[in-house]
Amino acid sequence: MASSSRLPLKANVKAQAIDDATQAAQAMVSATLGMMRELRDAIRNNPGRQAEFEAEIDRLSERLETQQARHCALADLNASIRHYLEKVPPGASIETAPRLKVRLKEGESLTRAIDRIRDEIADQIRERHRVLRAELPIADRKRAARAYVNELAAKGSPRIAADHDRFELNFPSGISFGPKPDVQALLAWLNPEKFRERLCDEIDAMPKPKFALSTDAKRDRLREIKTAITELEREEEGLIEKAADEGFDIARRPDASPAVILGIVINKKAQVAA
Repeated sequence: MASSSRLPLKANVKAQAIDDATQAAQAMVSATLGMMRELRDAIRNNPGRQAEFEAEIDRLSERLETQQARHCALADLNASIRHYLEKVPPGASIETAPRLKVRLKEGESLTRAIDRIRDEIADQIRERHRVLRAELPIADRKRAARAYVNELAAKGSPRIAADHDRFELNFPSGISFGPKPDVQALLAWLNPEKFRERLCDEIDAMPKPKFALSTDAKRDRLREIKTAITELEREEEGLIEKAADEGFDIARRPDASPAVILGIVINKKAQVAA
């Protein structure tokens, strides 16, 4: 059950309604399967009406596909909400999110508005996938290579002990010329400039990235996309609620944000304050 005593009242009512709808969808699937079984039994007892019964079985089979799809979508949604709530830290506060007032565009129906919003969400998700696949720019690769060599050189630097009658060179553990020497660290210590130069040459020889973003740019872009998706999902949920108020049942996306669906925000600072 996705409902919880920790949820604000409205969120809890919505979670319970989704849970009830899931169970009702399961009951409809079971009822249809039961009717189909009865009709198959009836064919054996009334062979003369076989064609009539088989036609009804075919009609019920089509209905069953729709019912099963609805049940699967609701079950996935219910599970997503339940898993989300299970991950909320025990001391965190679950609060009601500010309500978003939705407005339709001129001449736009509710269903068309939801389709528009979902298309925009899909566009943002595709953009997120594109950004996630972004490679590191060549300049950033070279910068990383130089930092890597500097770190190796520091790691491979030996300790020298010199006195009037002795000279000792001690490499850090694992670096010395033993059975498995750290060749990279030794090369970086012996000639860091040459090592850096060769690595940069190898980077120049690599295929040029088709789409590249620096680490900071990639992080910032992903943050922007996350914010955009959240705002679009809030608008989507507002439209679904408006449709429900007008007597229309519009299915939610199973991958929609549970927090947005329930209209909640998690205040983790409350845990710290406590």
